[in-house]
Amino acid sequence: MYTLPPTSPYRSLTSLILIGANLVPLVGVVAFGWDLWALLVIYWIEAFSTVLLGVVKSLFAERGSPDVVGQIEPLHELREKRGGWCPQPGWPPVYPRNIPFGVSMLGTWALTVIPPSALYWLSVDHTTVLSINLLLGIGALVIAHGSEFIVEYLGRREYTDVSAREILRTPAQLTFAVMFLAMLGAVVFR
Repeated sequence: MYTLPPTSPYRSLTSLILIGANLVPLVGVVAFGWDLWALLVIYWIEAFSTVLLGVVKSLFAERGSPDVVGQIEPLHELREKRGGWCPQPGWPPVYPRNIPFGVSMLGTWALTVIPPSALYWLSVDHTTVLSINLLLGIGALVIAHGSEFIVEYLGRREYTDVSAREILRTPAQLTFAVMFLAMLGAVVFR
């Protein structure tokens, strides 16, 4: 018989906060007439902040990623390094072996997501005005992700059970989804 894995009350709370934060912009568009472009900007910023937070999380991941072979990522020499550096007392160490994974993810965004996004936003005849609604949506998402990082990842020591590769799997999937949706949007909204 299949049973659900046990969850802590903290995990449930942070999941609810993340879901609620993601609903704020959507409810704003549907119920309060927020600009649809603002919704797109908010979710793009969330995708980017998820990638940045994933990179930061990957630096603290205690488990190595021995199944990764090859030397295609930048700074691949660091994968062989052992030990870590504590950036602040009481924090977990940053492991140099995880830096290539983070640099690769940032490089992927810098080369494949940010330039097409910028070109598209510059070519579209629509401006998104910085408003309290836009700031509320962005703030809710950033605070939700930040609290999940502090409470779950650092506070509950989740970094002890994952590798950098595992951590960056979700941001990598999100990157491909953003790229796919961008291409789909470019075709549909021509």
